Parts: sequence; C-alpha cells; structure tokens
Amino acid sequence: SIQASLRPPHAATLSAAQRRELRSHLVALEHLGGAAAAQHNNGPTAAAAFDVAVEDEAKSRLEIDRPRHALVLQEEEKHAYDAELADMHDRDVARLSTGITTVNQIFSDIAGLITNQQEDVDSIESAIATANTRTNKGHQQLERAERRRSAKMKCCFYFAVGLAIFAVFLVLAIIGFKNLAGAAAL
Repeated sequence: SIQASLRPPHAATLSAAQRRELRSHLVALEHLGGAAAAQHNNGPTAAAAFDVAVEDEAKSRLEIDRPRHALVLQEEEKHAYDAELADMHDRDVARLSTGITTVNQIFSDIAGLITNQQEDVDSIESAIATANTRTNKGHQQLERAERRRSAKMKCCFYFAVGLAIFAVFLVLAIIGFKNLAGAAAL
C-alpha cells in the first residue's frame, strides 16, 4: 500500500532521492515493527501505523494535488494554446508582410512603367510639336512659292505682252518703212 502511494500522480511530487530515503526508513521501521510485534502480538506495529499515516498523507496529498494538477494542466493547455496563437499570429504577420512587400513591388513597377510611358509620351509630344512646326514652315514655304510663281507668271505675262507689243510695233514699223520706202521710190 505504501508502494501504491508512491505511484503517479503524487509520486511525481517526490524526487527519486526522497523515495529511496522513504523506502529505507520503511524497511527500518518494519524491522523495528517486527521486533515490537514479537513483544506485543496483539497491537498494530509501528510500521503498519506508519504505513497508514503515509497512506493517509498520500491520499490527502493526492486530493490536494488533483486540483493543482488540473490547474497545471489547464495552464499548460493555455500556454500551448497561447503559443499556437502566437505562431499563427507570426505566420499571419509574415504572410501580411510578404503581401505588403509584393504590393510595394507592384507599385514600384507601375511607377517605373508610368515614368517610362511618360518619357514615351513626352517624346511623342515633342515629335508632334516638331511635326506641327515643320508643317507650318512647309505651308509658309508653299505660300511663298505660290506667290513667287504668281509673280513669275505675272512677270512672264507682262514680258510676253511687252514682247507682243514690241513685235506689233516692230511689224508696224517695218510695214511703215516699207510703205515709206515704196512711196519714196515712187
């Protein structure tokens, strides 16, 4: 019965050295109890009384330790649960951090694309402005060329009219000299 009182769960409260010491004391008590039993055959031995006392103490310790043991188990379960929650929280934070890093990288990439596109848009805008300027200059040159052509045409027309008038005067002068020479020859 004493051996039974040393078994778990209350045996865990005694260290191995304490159990060995208790056994050695019990053996010594049994030897003493055997000698006393030889003298007093009718009464309980000291070892038996000690066994009863130890059993009672073990039972009371067991009764006291049960709620404490239950509280320890509850605390251990709570700590395990808290540790699991902390691990889940850490994993969620790590996952969130990874997501935020990914989103940040996406925004950086988009900013780079926008910058590149802005450069392309600026280049296109510059090309359009240059094309507009060149088109305006070309239009002005065409207008000048048209005016020059008109002026040349007028010049050619006036020259042709002047030449025609000169030719008419020359023909008239030749005819007039022929008539005059023919009249003088007559």
